Amino acid sequence: MLLPVGGILFGDSLAHLAGQRADLLDRATSIVDSVLTRDAREVSWQGPEALRRAVRRTPAVGADPTRLPTGFLLARRVEALPEPLWSSLRALGAVTGAQMAVVPVAARLDGREGAVSASLVFALVDSRLGRLMWRGRVVGPAVPGAEAALAAAAAAAVPGGVR
Repeated sequence: MLLPVGGILFGDSLAHLAGQRADLLDRATSIVDSVLTRDAREVSWQGPEALRRAVRRTPAVGADPTRLPTGFLLARRVEALPEPLWSSLRALGAVTGAQMAVVPVAARLDGREGAVSASLVFALVDSRLGRLMWRGRVVGPAVPGAEAALAAAAAAAVPGGVR
């Protein structure tokens, strides 16, 4: 199960992109989904669109995969998933059959026009037990634009993936 990217931050010199936050979040989610599907083929991914379809088929779940409070996963110490995040992930896992969820918690764009780098914070959570199994940050190289930077960071998340 792959959730949408939770949030996006901008470095000082890229603050002018803040007006594009919603579009960049959608692009970041799409890019991460595409890159992981392409490069991590040994995993059966159920991306954001598959999660939305599963929720539409089971409306009693009530969990909107695009509005989960994933910011909790940025805390310095996370021992157990807090509510309402855990109950939402547990419900999404139940309707999809996924025990583990990859949560792209946040993206950050830094640099300047023409040399933008992105970092992505990912978390791997056990949706049944409500446990954070792993959390890490990947940083892509500086590239000409924001979308390319997000793609480079996503590609850096999969060792040995297609570049």
